[in-house]
Order: sequence, then C-alpha cells, then structure tokens
Amino acid sequence: MAINNVSNEKAIIEDLLSLTDGNLDDLVNITTAGYSDIVQVFGWKMAMEMYVYFRGSTINCAMSFFKKEYVVEIASKCEDKRERERIARICGYASQTIEKAVREKSM
Repeated sequence: MAINNVSNEKAIIEDLLSLTDGNLDDLVNITTAGYSDIVQVFGWKMAMEMYVYFRGSTINCAMSFFKKEYVVEIASKCEDKRERERIARICGYASQTIEKAVREKSM
C-alpha cells in the first residue's frame, strides 16, 4: 500500500475511525496535534480531510479576505467615519487605508 496515495490514506483513517465506536476524542489527541480549533469550526470529518491533504503544511491567511476596491465601494456609501472604520476593521484593512482610498475615489 503506497502511503502517499490519498485514497489509501483515507481508507486507513476510515479503518481507524471504525475502531472508536464513534468516540473520536479517543482517536485523536487534538490538544497536542493542534487541530482543536479546526475541529471546533469545521467538524471532525473536515479536520481529517484537511489533515490528509495539508499534513505538515503551514497555512497563512491574509488579514484582508476581500478586495480593497469592493471594501472602498461599500465604505464610500457611509457618511459616518466610525462606520467606515468598522467596515475596514471587519474586512481586515486599516481604517487609514480605506479612508485614503475613499478620499481618492471622491476626487
């Protein structure tokens, strides 16, 4: 059995799951493996999928998930500066960045 074959890895994990009688806490030591947050947010099945595909990888997520031009479009519709700051913060941008872009857009 080739250990790098993803379908074989999934089969092995399914075999491990069959040994737990549904108690996944016994199977995975989520506190030392670092998967606790992933399990909480996505559930056990997705956490195992992520383990199979991304094991050993470091995943970095940029602070700004949304494109700046769309954030600026929404922020430019707000008269209140505090509301624009809140929009910037929610979208992962510094309020100064969005304020500057809003000013430039209105010129």
